[in-house]
Amino acid sequence: MSPKLAFYVFRQQMHTIQGVLEEHLAKASPNMCRWAERIPTETIVLVKGELKPPKEPVKSATFHDLEVAIESIHIIAEPTETLPMSVYEDDSAKRNIPDRTKLDNRIIDLRTPSSQALFRLNSALCSLFRSFLIERGFIEIHTPKLQGGATESGASVFTVEYFGRDAFLAQSPQLAKQMCIAADMGRVFEIGPVFRAENSNTHRHLTEYTGLDIEMALHKNYHEALRFLTEMLKFIFAGLYKSYRKEIEVLKRAFPHEDLVWKEETPIIPFKEGVRMLTESGWRGDDGEPLSEYEDLGTRDEIRLGELVKEKYQTDFYVLDKFPAEARPFYAMLDSEDDRLTNSFDMFVRGQEILTGGQRIHDAEMLLSRMKQLFIQPVGALEEYVQGFKWGCPPHAGAGIGLERILMLVFNLGNIRFASLFPRDPRSLPAPKEIEPMLRHPDCDTLFPPWVKSEVTGDLERETETGETIPIEPPKTMEEVEDLMPFTHMIANYGDASNTSALDDRYSIWRSLKTGAAVGYSRATSGYIIVVGDPLCHKSQYAEVIKEFLDWVKSEKVGRPIWILVCKEVEGILNGSYEWRCISCVAEDRIDPKVNRAHADQVVMKKVRHARKEGVEVTSLTQGQLPSQEIMDLCEQRMEEWKAGRKSGEKGKQVHLTDLNPWTDYEHRTYVYATTRPGGTNDSQDTTQASKHTGPQTVHALVVLTQLSPQHGYQVKWALEFPGAPSGTIEAAVLGALDTASETGASSVTFGAGAMASVMVDDGAGLKGKGVLVKMLQHSYHAIATELKLLNKSEFRQKMGATEDPIWVCFPKRSLGPGGIRALLKFFQDEGTDTSENNSRVTSRESSMERERGSLDLFISHTGSKLNPLKSKSKTGLSGGESSSTLGRSVKNHASESKSEVQSQTSSVVENKEEGMAT
Repeated sequence: MSPKLAFYVFRQQMHTIQGVLEEHLAKASPNMCRWAERIPTETIVLVKGELKPPKEPVKSATFHDLEVAIESIHIIAEPTETLPMSVYEDDSAKRNIPDRTKLDNRIIDLRTPSSQALFRLNSALCSLFRSFLIERGFIEIHTPKLQGGATESGASVFTVEYFGRDAFLAQSPQLAKQMCIAADMGRVFEIGPVFRAENSNTHRHLTEYTGLDIEMALHKNYHEALRFLTEMLKFIFAGLYKSYRKEIEVLKRAFPHEDLVWKEETPIIPFKEGVRMLTESGWRGDDGEPLSEYEDLGTRDEIRLGELVKEKYQTDFYVLDKFPAEARPFYAMLDSEDDRLTNSFDMFVRGQEILTGGQRIHDAEMLLSRMKQLFIQPVGALEEYVQGFKWGCPPHAGAGIGLERILMLVFNLGNIRFASLFPRDPRSLPAPKEIEPMLRHPDCDTLFPPWVKSEVTGDLERETETGETIPIEPPKTMEEVEDLMPFTHMIANYGDASNTSALDDRYSIWRSLKTGAAVGYSRATSGYIIVVGDPLCHKSQYAEVIKEFLDWVKSEKVGRPIWILVCKEVEGILNGSYEWRCISCVAEDRIDPKVNRAHADQVVMKKVRHARKEGVEVTSLTQGQLPSQEIMDLCEQRMEEWKAGRKSGEKGKQVHLTDLNPWTDYEHRTYVYATTRPGGTNDSQDTTQASKHTGPQTVHALVVLTQLSPQHGYQVKWALEFPGAPSGTIEAAVLGALDTASETGASSVTFGAGAMASVMVDDGAGLKGKGVLVKMLQHSYHAIATELKLLNKSEFRQKMGATEDPIWVCFPKRSLGPGGIRALLKFFQDEGTDTSENNSRVTSRESSMERERGSLDLFISHTGSKLNPLKSKSKTGLSGGESSSTLGRSVKNHASESKSEVQSQTSSVVENKEEGMAT
């Protein structure tokens, strides 16, 4: 207020007090006083001073007749950003801050004295509830919140994944507390969370709240429980108003209300009588008709009835008894005189329900009959529940109370969310921001490569594999980059399935001297290079690395690039920044191994059981552990037989992306193999190589998992089933591999690229306005895919629930004419090979390599047909056992269907060919 005088309001939980800083009392300089004036609101301070009576009562603090004459003040902590709202404005009954703003900034809202008071009342209510019951012989229990099925029929449930099968968050402890009565516990209660998956955005509903539940054996009739519960609630009300009056008065400043009124003798009104009271008052339902005595009341009806009860009985607390059966769950005991009614009740405060209770069915036959009437099957969680009654259970009753609901109604909060510490409703839990996963090899970080990191940390030396210590310096050659940041480690940090192909000898690796990023490519015919997969670097560096690589390709005259199998982000850069043409007809087939539906599939598991009966043993090694030399030799022998079959040319031509070499980079690979042999086991002990097996054995299958980036998890690089394998061998081996991936915590496994149902074209990729060309592209693709049955996803992948993640083929304008197509064909073809599933039973459905071949074959086939859409080609480079003439007829027939349209747009087609748009 002046250089020599300043006023403060200090708050500690519910209490506030005024502080006065006077220069002469604090023995401080004017600068110190000016500094103190600028202390931000909500700063945590340590204050020393003298308590004195103020010159006049302080209305702005809870202590009206005291203030602090400040002698010293020290800052403990202060806000580092502007607060979204004021605590003191928030605490006023005249506040104009929206409820959503308060709840979105809950920590500040909880600092208000009213919130502090409310949660002391919350705690007190639970304490009174607990003490009342324990003094009367109740046992506190804690029931499980993960259930095998819905516990009640009247509310929706939250489904959670539970080791490959569904589980549910408990709607209430209803079944468990009844089972405790069947277990002779007599009287039980619980204070615990309740979950309701109801999309209700009202002032009185939460998706998670705290339930106060009780269950008790009966000796005479259910009115024992009814009277007991009314006494309990009145005990709680009295305890709150007697022992927590100060908190209630603080709360009233923000939520004004009259004290709750209740009678010594609680009115117990039959449901029918309540309906008659409403009808006689002229009340009608939403449809304008009188309310039915056998249907539940709505919220509006309950509030109006509460007003009528208050007028007649002068009470805010009453009971509505004998609810209709239609408004109650299956376990409610029916009235012995009128089976349209039940021995159940609701208790109300201020015209709204706070407790639901009643007698339960305890006879097993009666319970099963009631469940049958309501079409409820005694399976899952209900099976164990019913079993308890079959073994004998005493008559019993119980009730459930919503803690937040009773607080809201007793203290007139208006919104139940204020009674919950951190409320959960259908709008809660917005999608979290993506958290950057940790790199598998932190020393291969392209954001902070070793030569950059060393300058920051001061660690300027490193140790080589030979133990020699050498300085860390910025690399001058790509070889030096590889030495510091091995390509295999880069795949494990940033790679997807297509990047693993670059480990083959025919590929070259470009390395960035700036970041250490890597790109794999292979020289093709006609001056082309085929670039495969996304750049191995952080996503934020894609544009920078792509530019650096393409500049290098151009300056070094490496070749004309065709970039294949890239993600949407890379496609967007090549399209947007370089105006490349981009199409997609392939996608990575990904699954979450933790949700492996195959374990629940009867057909798959039948095959697996058959394989086990035939003596098939599946061995899963740890990552980085090679099989025993014996197993490796047997696998090599089988793979050589397969290669010989491919070279013979019996099955025609085949395209491929990677060679068959499973032992490369074993540090990042996991081997799963299936064998049969008389006696012995497939146990492994050595950490680098499995122990040698004894006895004759046969290898029937080999599955190789390759570790990719943390985001992409693993790739089923190869899944090979060899001739003569018992039925179900490959299913057992692949399931073992997926289970192994799941145990590592991986959330993604890709089976590799597969054909999509249609061609995707980037509208901005030079194809806008060329509708005929795009339509022909899609027609031709559909014809090829249908003819070769490439769209028939394998039964195995369907059981796994794989989802498609499209990947793209990109090329510069006027670059992919006939020469480019021939370069792709030459790149992917392997003379005398075949993608047929029957060739040595190498299962393309699980083999990443085989699917990559098939899908790329699809792309190349399409480009071949597109060169002349109205004529069949004598050679198309196709495989899969289909002749080129057959495919030509298929393409021709499809093209002929739209012949008139194509002929009318001949000039457009010619123009596109001249631009190199044949593909």
